[in-house]
Amino acid sequence: MSEDSHRELESNEHLPQVWWSFRSKLVLIFLILSLLPLATVGYLAVDHAKQSLNESTVRHLMIVSILKEEGFAEWINDNKQKLRELADHTSVREYIVTLTTSPSNTAAYQAAFTTLRDDYFQHNLDYIDSSLDLFLLDSKNGKVILSTNAKQIGEIHKHITYFIKGKQQTSVQTVFYAPALEQAAVVISTPVKNQLGELIAVLVSHLDPAEMSAIMLFSNNVNTTEETYLVNKYNFFVTDSRFEPGLALRKAIQTEGVEDCLAGNSSTSHYKNYRGQTVIGVYRWLPDWEMCILTEMEEAEALAPIFKFRAVVGNIAWAISLGVIVLALIFARTITQPIQQLINGVNEFAQGNLDYRITAKTSDELAVLAKAFNSMAAKRKQASQAISESEARLALIFRSVPVAFCTINKAGDLWVSNQFETLTGIPGAELTADRRLWLTRMHPDDYGRAKLKAQEFQEKGEYDCEFQWLCGDGVYRWFYSHSRQLYDEQGQPDQTIGLWIDITARKRAEELLKNALVEKDVLLKEVHHRVKNNLQTLIYLIDMETAAPKDPEVNQALTELQGRIRATALIHEKLYQTENSAQIDFEAYVDDLVYYLRQALAGNRDIIIRTEATPYFLKVNQAISCGLIINELVTNAIKYAFPSDLKPPGGLADPVEQLPAEIVIKFVSQNNEFILTIYDNGIGLPEEFDWRKTESLGLKLVDIWATHQLDGSFEVESMTGAISSRPGTMFTVRFSSD
Repeated sequence: MSEDSHRELESNEHLPQVWWSFRSKLVLIFLILSLLPLATVGYLAVDHAKQSLNESTVRHLMIVSILKEEGFAEWINDNKQKLRELADHTSVREYIVTLTTSPSNTAAYQAAFTTLRDDYFQHNLDYIDSSLDLFLLDSKNGKVILSTNAKQIGEIHKHITYFIKGKQQTSVQTVFYAPALEQAAVVISTPVKNQLGELIAVLVSHLDPAEMSAIMLFSNNVNTTEETYLVNKYNFFVTDSRFEPGLALRKAIQTEGVEDCLAGNSSTSHYKNYRGQTVIGVYRWLPDWEMCILTEMEEAEALAPIFKFRAVVGNIAWAISLGVIVLALIFARTITQPIQQLINGVNEFAQGNLDYRITAKTSDELAVLAKAFNSMAAKRKQASQAISESEARLALIFRSVPVAFCTINKAGDLWVSNQFETLTGIPGAELTADRRLWLTRMHPDDYGRAKLKAQEFQEKGEYDCEFQWLCGDGVYRWFYSHSRQLYDEQGQPDQTIGLWIDITARKRAEELLKNALVEKDVLLKEVHHRVKNNLQTLIYLIDMETAAPKDPEVNQALTELQGRIRATALIHEKLYQTENSAQIDFEAYVDDLVYYLRQALAGNRDIIIRTEATPYFLKVNQAISCGLIINELVTNAIKYAFPSDLKPPGGLADPVEQLPAEIVIKFVSQNNEFILTIYDNGIGLPEEFDWRKTESLGLKLVDIWATHQLDGSFEVESMTGAISSRPGTMFTVRFSSD
């Protein structure tokens, strides 16, 4: 086989996919043009049929609802008429007159009672449809004087609705629970009058509501989902459901149709019924009975013909679609064959044959395409030569710098520069053959971070990472890797570029520097530790000196000096214990300092030393000065502010005025400055006292520490009446927080 024939065969292997793509577009166009009108007409036909069927179903349900309502009303009115006839019967009325006017122990009363009960009331239980019992109420007090249910005789029904309304006219009380019968019932009551038209009694009948359920459940078609039921104003079923018997007065129903009907509306709607099924419902509000009558049919049954019609339309559409596809494929074949020559030329071009040219045999549009193709091939050959020259220059640059480059195109092809082998001792071909080599040779300590960086690259399209990698000589070296995702004109990922740089020397230098810093911190901690120990030794020596009998003033001076040394030693102890040798937790430091002052100076005296220090880290020189100030001022307050004979002003003995001795240390940060306040509720300073002119070494030291060491200010203020009835004193030190 010749080379040209072989190329033609290879190019033809790509034709089916090209032709099919073109044919699929033609088929899609034919389908749209042919099926769109059919779909539109089918949709309109189905929608119209659905509306018509829905209207027909609503009319049917409306008729059924009206008929059931009329049947219910006829049943009620028939029983009202029968009860009225019984109350108007001459003999019945005469017997009732005897019962209401004669004493119960007379023979006339007993005869009337027995005859009325057995010959009339008991006999009429079958005459009045579904009557459960008959009973007679005295019009004066509502007492049951005669009943077919012996349990009721003697009961008082004076305040019951059917007695009150029954004295006026024949009335009906819809379904409710009757305690005497221990079941639900419908009550009809009617007045009984004598020949003069005077009310003498009320005749009452309990009707079985099962007859109402029978009226509502009656249907000529037992297979339909249609049903009718009554719901009272309390949302309870009044009649039984066709599908769930025994719901009357036992289950509340709160469907959309029921809620709208109980609001006094009569309408039709589609909604979910009490069984969760979508139904077409007709509901009517019956104001005379204070009930709703609902007639419903499941939407699936009502619209079943529409579903069948829709299936037929769908089958027709499928048949037409198949026919259109066949015709479109035949038509597309006749269009695509003339383009084959152009595709063959494109395939040759794609395989790198930039010298290939198309010879046009016609003068139609194909000739124009052939000319454009030949021009494009010539320009592409020139561009290819320019790219080759540029690549040669770029390769020279790659070989001259100690950086390994790599690229991955969107097809997944990986290219690695020759410098990769120079840096790692592993040929780039091994990396291209095994993509997981990058992770498998990763140091275990860096593996997790490298995977996270890879995920970051998927999200952001760029990442930087430093890691240790096992090189060809079996030694781990540090590398810096940077990768970036490049995108095409449509914003889609096109190519990934990356570089590797050996940073082992830099990492080793960083490690040496880190070790030097660690050694410096260790030495600095040791210095703090030794300074603290030396200061502690001084404190012990002073303790020994003060233990021997000496001049009290000398002992006092030594004690104050000991406190200043302790405040400084505590700083060094805190610095030894913390990781930060440049700053100290001032809140914790103040708490410990106050503890030492309380133990050393307060003794058994009931003096409260309270701290309100804001958590903050101070520089070492600031913390030392503040500690010395606190030591000095608290020591002075304990010594001078609370003498043992301290009493309230004016010699008052009121226990409310005898407040406990208290010293408060407060440290806050405000407006770029620190404020250290120490105040007490002691005896205060004398009126003529001027601390700037005093001979007290302590206050002079405090002023020096505040103004010269902290570059701040020192103030003294009388606190008369501020925190107690005693004068008290406040010392305030302010210095910059910068």
